[in-house]
Order: sequence, then structure tokens, then C-alpha cells
Amino acid sequence: MSIGKAFKAITPNQIRFNKFYTHREWLFNGSNYTARNIQIEYGKKAGPFKDYTTSSVNSSNVYPSSLYDWAVACYYGKPVNSAEYLGDWGLNTTASLHHQFHYIGIPHSVYGEYIQPGSLELKYKTITLSDDGQGNLFDVSNHTHVGNVFYSNGDVFVTNTGSYYNDFTASQFTALKFKGSLPIEVFQANCQFSAYELNTPTNPTAFNSTSSFSRPGLLRNEFTGSNWRPYISTIGIYDDQHRCIAIGRLAKPLLKSGCLSTTVIVRIDY
Repeated sequence: MSIGKAFKAITPNQIRFNKFYTHREWLFNGSNYTARNIQIEYGKKAGPFKDYTTSSVNSSNVYPSSLYDWAVACYYGKPVNSAEYLGDWGLNTTASLHHQFHYIGIPHSVYGEYIQPGSLELKYKTITLSDDGQGNLFDVSNHTHVGNVFYSNGDVFVTNTGSYYNDFTASQFTALKFKGSLPIEVFQANCQFSAYELNTPTNPTAFNSTSSFSRPGLLRNEFTGSNWRPYISTIGIYDDQHRCIAIGRLAKPLLKSGCLSTTVIVRIDY
């Protein structure tokens, strides 16, 4: 039989907010990457006069020289410890930018907060590239360094100017695989009560038939003995206006201890 509700305030030091990450694996091929707005473009250093009006734009209507200047401004032209530097390179990252590169832009809506280091794999023609978890992009067949990955921004650069650049085109692109990191916020409440708290039923059926809900002293005999201990089956979380905002149910009812304090941890993912 349910004994009804019993209430106790939760203090601020019993509440925690945590975060953990789930890593979803994405796989895109030559036919579905455009549906997720993944950009495959090229950048090229402008001539000495930077005459943008005479050069053609790429598929995103961006001048290759403008894309090149952006890469230099955000990543390759700034010291790692500079306030303007937007990358997340480590001590083992090799960074070099020549006169041209290929660029893959992955939207934030796909990768989440960051690309999981060591999870990216890129295939085009017969070439397979993968990252080493340090921001470097390598050819898996011969370990040639060919570019960089910026995990926090979803930016991938193929900076090698040899055959890796010449063979890299959107039409030759076959597969892109990586794991995106999506944050899960967690509210945690440590609901603690001593052996002497929350032992009195509030369910009207726990009282003698001649009593009323407003006379809690007339409990039925089976609820007044020293061996009486309630079971805990459900924990409700209420706001300051006494509105129920979450309910947690235990896998099986927990017999409340008669001599020790009990803590039930309630977690809410959102």
C-alpha cells in the first residue's frame, strides 16, 4: 500500500549540474554530403595585386583568394598563443600552408561541440586520409603529412600541394567519416533523509476509519509499531511553487533504513 507523499527541501549544496558527451559517428559519401551543407572548396593565394574581379568564385560563391586569406587570418598566420588564433593545435601538430589548399567545412549542427580527435577519415579516388588526434592529417598508406584538422571548428584543410591537391575534387570525393561530440546536460539532486525523517504516512487509508486526514495521530496500529518502516519507490522534484517538474522511479522499492541515513540520487538528462 502506498503511504502517500512526504516532502523535504533540497539545499543548494545537494544539487549539481554536470555535462557529458556522446559521440555520434557520421558517414557521408559523394551523394549525401551536400544535404548536410558540408562544403568542399579550394583556396588559393592571390597574386601581388589581388585582383578579385578577374578570378572565378568556387561553388560557395567565395573567391579562392578570399578563402586563403581567411585560413591565414584564423589559423596559419597567427601564433598558437595569440588571442586571435582560432585553432586547437597541440605540441605535436605540424602546420604549413603553401600557395593553395583544399578545404572541407563541417557545420556546427553536424559535429556538435567538436570533432572527436582521432576519428576523422577522408576518402577520395584511391586515397585514404585520417587524423592522428593531434590535428594532423596523414595518408594512411605512407604516413605522409597532407593537412590539418581543427576539431573545435569543424574545419579540415588538405594543404599538400602535390598529387594530394591535384586529385582532390568534389567529383572524386567518396567518403567522409568522423565522430561528432554532442553535450548532454545533467541535473543531479542528492535526496538525503535520516532514519527519523519521512516515516509518517500521509495516505488517508493509513488512518483509522473514525479519524480524518487532519488528525494524523490516529494511525492504524500497523503503522505505529517500532518495526514499521516504509518503502521508497518514487522521488518527485518540485520547484519553489510546489510544481512537480520531474519524477524518478526506483527499479524496485527501497526499504528505508531504521538506523542509517539514506541518499537517493536523482539525475535528469536534458
